[in-house]
Amino acid sequence: MEVPRTNIAVGELVFSLYQRPLHPELFTIYATRQIKTEQYEAVIWITNCSHVVSVFAQDMCLTELINAPDQTLPQRGLIERFQFRGQRSHKCTLSRGLSY
Repeated sequence: MEVPRTNIAVGELVFSLYQRPLHPELFTIYATRQIKTEQYEAVIWITNCSHVVSVFAQDMCLTELINAPDQTLPQRGLIERFQFRGQRSHKCTLSRGLSY
């Protein structure tokens, strides 16, 4: 399957960070990869605009994604969301033991 091209400027894309996995039904997934080690598991999806990466370690899950600004995403588990305009520096503290 050929991946369609999009004409979205990088400055318009949105970075989101979740403390939970997201459902694949939210995305058009063109390719997927899974990496397993003794310490973590990562699931990577190439989507219609960019990517979704979920990393699982012990009882934690972090999911980052880059998406178009008009894509509807859930609020539950959202830690941070911002556009790629301008310089950014961010630090956050995660909760432990959240169930997903």
